[in-house]
Amino acid sequence: MLNLLCDSFIEIGKVYGRPALIVFGFPIYFYAIIIVSGISIAVVLAGLLLKKRGIDPYDITEYALVILPLGILGARLYFFMFPYSSAPSDWSNFFNFRDGGLGIYGGVILGYIGGYVWCKIKKQDWWLVADCIGCVVLLAQSIGRWGNFVNNEAYGNLVTNPQFQWFPYAVQIGSSWYQATFFYESMCTLVGFLICFFFLFNHKKYKKGWIASFYGIYYGLARLVIEGLRSDSLYLWVGGSATNIKISQFVSICTIILGLWRLSVIYRKQIHSLYSKIFQSEKQEVFLSFYVLLAFTIVLIGLDVWLCILAFPLTNATAMEFLTAVALVFLTVYCILAIFALWDRRKLYCPNCGTRLIEGENVCPNCQRNHDVKLNQTLLKIFPYKVYPDFSVDGILPWVDPLKKKEQ
Repeated sequence: MLNLLCDSFIEIGKVYGRPALIVFGFPIYFYAIIIVSGISIAVVLAGLLLKKRGIDPYDITEYALVILPLGILGARLYFFMFPYSSAPSDWSNFFNFRDGGLGIYGGVILGYIGGYVWCKIKKQDWWLVADCIGCVVLLAQSIGRWGNFVNNEAYGNLVTNPQFQWFPYAVQIGSSWYQATFFYESMCTLVGFLICFFFLFNHKKYKKGWIASFYGIYYGLARLVIEGLRSDSLYLWVGGSATNIKISQFVSICTIILGLWRLSVIYRKQIHSLYSKIFQSEKQEVFLSFYVLLAFTIVLIGLDVWLCILAFPLTNATAMEFLTAVALVFLTVYCILAIFALWDRRKLYCPNCGTRLIEGENVCPNCQRNHDVKLNQTLLKIFPYKVYPDFSVDGILPWVDPLKKKEQ
């Protein structure tokens, strides 16, 4: 009887060329089943990781309710803002989610913003939460990529050599073979998840922000390479025309830079300690660093001008020219801000005798000369003066259910 009912109301077939489970005539695409399965497993594991970091594991439900809708919206926006090179997006179809069209990076970006805001509302440590969620996002991506397999998408270049027409190097679509880039990324993200879950998260010297930094650097590098192999990439469009720039490669460069920056913040104390050994005194460090950075920035500006000439107009630029130009421009802006910060920091030293003063002092304690020390607060936030936050998790105990505590 059960088999008869299943045969009558549930079947497996293809709808618009995509495999689906058809229930009472309504298609549930395998693409969606695989992605939802990945998300569900990730949510459960994230709750377990939150518990180990002393956070109520049931809070993951709230984060999921915030992050998942925003993630889907972000993935959809990404797909429409940066369409394929063949044709611009038809925004009238934006809400037809069942037609397909999602970009992982868009989901990660908007989901990250939503998670950060909700975390601040709950007054929790964002880097603890971000590490727990970032770890399992890699697993969700690994599982989700198999949705691309069943849909015959996210593949690479045509493989014409019969010696390489085998899975997992290549995947057969129709009568042709293409590089199985979906599989490459699935394996890369699975390895990344295993590194985070079994090594980074449990390391005795673990620092808050490790996994978030690792995600940006590791996935950014993997996607940068794999995206170069794909033949169905999304592109940056300017003025209604597609450029040669694969947008996911550009975003990958950004995530790598942000990941490295985050690591520099975590290990700022160690970096400062090594750097200060070059100089004889703190004053010499500040003054000489200013001139060295000034000279370096002038060279950077020259490179920026040269690369921007190569990279424009964007419709003629190669992806590497554009990416390199953008990365150098960001680095130049950062260096310019650092120059102003170092110039401002020179105020800490009395111009008459060179004594190191404290911010807020009006008179030099050594020569009694009037010298108002007031640093730019905005620059101090970007370049804090020897402020080393504690990113360790020492003293953080696993979460225990208050009800069970009372019973004990």
